Amino acid sequence: MADSVDILMVVHDRVDYLSRTLPNVVGFVRDGARLWVWRNGEDSEVGNMIDRYRREGGIYRYCHSPSNVGLREPLNWLIGNSDAALIGKIDDDLIVPGYWLKAMREIHRAASGLAVVGGWSLPTSDLSVSATKRVRVIDGKRILLHSWIAGGNFVAKAARLRRVGTLRPDETFPDYCLRVAWDGGKNAWWFPDDEIVHLDDPRFADSGIKSEEDFWVRRPLTAIRAGARSMSEWIDVLKRAASAAQNGSWRPGKCFYLRMVARRMLKAVRVLAGR
Repeated sequence: MADSVDILMVVHDRVDYLSRTLPNVVGFVRDGARLWVWRNGEDSEVGNMIDRYRREGGIYRYCHSPSNVGLREPLNWLIGNSDAALIGKIDDDLIVPGYWLKAMREIHRAASGLAVVGGWSLPTSDLSVSATKRVRVIDGKRILLHSWIAGGNFVAKAARLRRVGTLRPDETFPDYCLRVAWDGGKNAWWFPDDEIVHLDDPRFADSGIKSEEDFWVRRPLTAIRAGARSMSEWIDVLKRAASAAQNGSWRPGKCFYLRMVARRMLKAVRVLAGR
């Protein structure tokens, strides 16, 4: 079927987040999606919750890794084994609108040239005036063409990803999207009318990080990799990510060069800082 969808959810040991996000994603099963769940870690409460949904038929495929293998291996599991026309992913720290799947399907149906469509999961206040001017409307949905998309939530045309292949060792999802763009696919951000809530972003009212203590208890992997050592530094990382995500080019050659320069600058800063 042209609209068949497999959605991957990668979960880790945060049952309080999962109790809010898993029911949200299971809701899309009623809309015809098949839910794949990859569990990293050994938290028994997380395991019990997943087992309950498996018994109730809400989960189509399941894989458990006792250690936290990150996101690359689960994504490759989905890309390499799905037979759906569209494949996507929603992180366990995101609450997406109930019309998320319907909108993603409609965007892909209306724009055959789009490859990966990612939902904007930062506050709308992060959008710059210049980026807003470049937003176009497809079938009533606001999108912004870009060479790479973050991997938190997206839906992609599976045929394009199968042709490109799985993620390479040490390849991030944004860099994988650049390979998709080099292959001829166009990627885009979608801006839903209702914000996608990122539970790890302190700027959202529903965030699980409301204090410095929360930050250190829940310190996100991205914050660790970016060297953020306080909640304010983590917010600065998120703001810089928003700037890069909306101001880069949709042309893969230009974007590849800019990302290469940015990686070299970040490496130099970490060396100077002794990290």
